[in-house]
Amino acid sequence: MNRTIDFALRLGPLRWMLLALALMCVLLAPPAGTPPAYEGWSMVPTLLVPVTAPLVVLILLLDTFMARLFRSAGEPRHRGHYSAVTAANLASILLLAVTWTPYFLALTG
Repeated sequence: MNRTIDFALRLGPLRWMLLALALMCVLLAPPAGTPPAYEGWSMVPTLLVPVTAPLVVLILLLDTFMARLFRSAGEPRHRGHYSAVTAANLASILLLAVTWTPYFLALTG
């Protein structure tokens, strides 16, 4: 339990916000084939979140790249931390890809 809390504290506020934004993109994903709404609150899941989700994926990929770089160039005692950061980022990317692929395929097909 202490290792989990220690990891959560060392993860940092920016990574927590990035992971929370990824989770919000997953939770607000509209069903495939949903037409966009151009006014009101329904504009958020049909226009704003579909634009934000690929950007979040790119930022997660960049953070994964940087974590791998710091892991390879850093001290051995930090390697476990950066490996866990990489795993969390890749899991978030996979979740976003599984959630959003049907929506984007419906747009192109």
